[in-house]
Amino acid sequence: MFELTLRAASYLYAQYAMGLHAWFLGQVQQSDPDLSQLLHGEQSEKAFTISGLEGDLRAGGKEFQLLGDRIYRW
Repeated sequence: MFELTLRAASYLYAQYAMGLHAWFLGQVQQSDPDLSQLLHGEQSEKAFTISGLEGDLRAGGKEFQLLGDRIYRW
């Protein structure tokens, strides 16, 4: 789990989970390239999950507004 505390309000692209997925696989690739390839290339169920961001999100078009001084969790 990641816990984020914003210092100021910010915006997050609505498809942010794709970026988090790519970041996660990049981290795995740095330590175990074979495992990263297996996780990325397999067509079956994945051995990991990427949740939505939890916290006070305000939908607005193609972005979410995140409020400052709030805690968000993945």
